[in-house]
Formats: sequence, structure tokens, C-alpha cells
Amino acid sequence: MAAARARLLRLIRMVPGQSPEAAPTGVVADAVVFPDGTSVLHWRSMPAATEIYPSEHAMRQVRERSGRSRFEVVP
Repeated sequence: MAAARARLLRLIRMVPGQSPEAAPTGVVADAVVFPDGTSVLHWRSMPAATEIYPSEHAMRQVRERSGRSRFEVVP
């Protein structure tokens, strides 16, 4: 039986925020979803920040809710 593997995702912001410097478009964060569902999001901005979620679903609810951003699986 193969061991479960962590999955890598990118958070893509498609629509800029009020300030393009503070909320640019393109790849803005990287995420890892661990086999137990725990998800970690690491922002590429400076200073960088890291967020931990209990599940991928919870992370998506918070980060995709506005429709301005979406996650993409890293092949």
C-alpha cells in the first residue's frame, strides 16, 4: 500500500485589491495539504506570513470566498 503524500498548491490572485502594491495579482502564496488534511499557507509577500488550517476545505473557504483568488494544484 502506497503512503499518502502531501499536495502542493498555489494561491492565484486574479483581481487586485484596493492597493496593487499590497494585493498584487498572480501567485501570491504557496500551500501544502498534508495527508491528514492539515493545510499550511505561506504568503510570498514581505514580510512573509504563514497560516495553518485544520483542513483544505477550511483554507479554501477563507481564501477563495471572495472569488478574487483561487487555488491551483502544483503538478
